[in-house]
Amino acid sequence: MPAVAFDTLRFTKRLLDAGVALELASATAEAFKEASSEADLATHRDIELLQGDIEQVKVSIERLEERMDARFAQADTKMETRLAQMDSKMEAGFSQMDAKMEAGLAQANTKMDTGFAQMDAKMDTGFAQMDAKMEAGLAQANTKMETRIAQMDAKMETRFAQVESRLDQVDTNLNGRIDSMEQRMTIKLGGMMVVAVGAITALVKLL
Repeated sequence: MPAVAFDTLRFTKRLLDAGVALELASATAEAFKEASSEADLATHRDIELLQGDIEQVKVSIERLEERMDARFAQADTKMETRLAQMDSKMEAGFSQMDAKMEAGLAQANTKMDTGFAQMDAKMDTGFAQMDAKMEAGLAQANTKMETRIAQMDAKMETRFAQVESRLDQVDTNLNGRIDSMEQRMTIKLGGMMVVAVGAITALVKLL
């Protein structure tokens, strides 16, 4: 029986129309081409058997596609579940991070406020102590100055009293010396007058 050329393109198209995948249809067509080139032309019975085989292949392919679809569906479900879990974990992680960050910021703000309050209290205490020391120093300085002025006033009063006493003594001494000089001058004048009277008397007697 003469050989007839096998139409792989037509066979592939029929497989594609039947729902077979392109790669599987091409491989099947090539396989049938090689088989037909190495054997005599198939009989009607062979074609029927071949069609039965093709139907079985189609059923197997459909089952395979169903299993693949189921596996893909399972994979999609698992992937969606996994992504949902990852999203949930990520959201939980971000929530925890936000909570920790908020807590950290709150603690930092509290510590900062406490630190500023302590600094303010220390500054107020320091200024109050400085004011108290300054007031005490000024009071001591005023007291010392007043004491010193009082001492100077007392010394001046004492010195003035001493000067007045010395002046009184000098005045008394001067008055005493003046009185003594007046007495001596009176005595001398009296003596001189006695001498003069005696001289005048002598002259009168001589005359």
